[in-house]
Amino acid sequence: MIVKNEEAVLARCLDCIKDIVDEIVIVDTGSKDRTKEIALQYTNKVYDFEWIDDFAAARNFAFSKGTSEWLMWLDADDIIEKSSQDALLNLKKKLNNFSFNIIITKYEVSFDEDGNLELASLRERIVKKDKNFKWTGKVHETIKDTEGNNIFVGDIIIKHQKNKPAFPSERNLNIYKKMIEENIELDSRDLYHLAVEYLNINYYLEAIKYFNEAINKNLIRGLYTQAVCYLSECYIQINKYEESLDILFQYLKKYPPNKLLILKIAKTFWEQARTEEALKWCQMCLGIEDKHLDIYFDGREDWLPHQYIGNIYFAIGDYEKALKHNEILKEKFPNQSGFLKNEEQIKEK
Repeated sequence: MIVKNEEAVLARCLDCIKDIVDEIVIVDTGSKDRTKEIALQYTNKVYDFEWIDDFAAARNFAFSKGTSEWLMWLDADDIIEKSSQDALLNLKKKLNNFSFNIIITKYEVSFDEDGNLELASLRERIVKKDKNFKWTGKVHETIKDTEGNNIFVGDIIIKHQKNKPAFPSERNLNIYKKMIEENIELDSRDLYHLAVEYLNINYYLEAIKYFNEAINKNLIRGLYTQAVCYLSECYIQINKYEESLDILFQYLKKYPPNKLLILKIAKTFWEQARTEEALKWCQMCLGIEDKHLDIYFDGREDWLPHQYIGNIYFAIGDYEKALKHNEILKEKFPNQSGFLKNEEQIKEK
């Protein structure tokens, strides 16, 4: 684990894992608060690492200090619920029988104001130490799997629950800018994440530039799907609707549809007041069962189509159908507070 100024969340994370792992290694990159003091309550393996604008370097240093046969990483603001703790303990008993070198788990990284999942990804979580896996990437670092000898364990879920704003600073963006200034070539993954950094601060033209560069540099399938959805949103925000539709339909020529991509088509039509076309594409989502995001899973894809359809019916004055879809939302997804507000507006009509 690498940490900096995490006194508010570190104990919460370590309490989840302390009875599961054989050792805890914590690398501090320059905390000014009580982070190291808290860390020392859980382990004597607390190390300092001078920050050099390189997350992979810090993580590789942390891995170098681990002595167990298997290494697992966490962020300080991660939590592991009881069911996943039990699954981890069960997995630990079986590790010696594994021929795999990397264990991949689900990582829930974004939640709405009601605590409902918005976005999850698949991440390399546990690796065999003697294979000497390395982290790569100064920002949005990842473990480089050159062998492809991995297994997905579906009953282990790590939740990334921040207590800070989702985008607190331009730290990551500044690292990327420095890389560009130093003529360090950005690979397709770097370009994708750089585009996301610009999107997060509503710099749509810059985001469009780098999403397109990432796509043109053979971006892997899972990130390509996500990039197309983000790129479409950028075009919508600057009223370039034909460009939005073009990138979306290009995707559909290559791969099966997924709900969020279809909803981007619907949203593009809706923003142009092309109501019938927007409704048609929204309704198409209801017949899509398979998820094709590979790396990323959007927690909204099961309920968002109903919300879109309900909103369209409300806008065109068909309040009975709007209420019907709101009732479906309430029944299947009761934790979405926005649905109750929708119902109040509908009944006022």
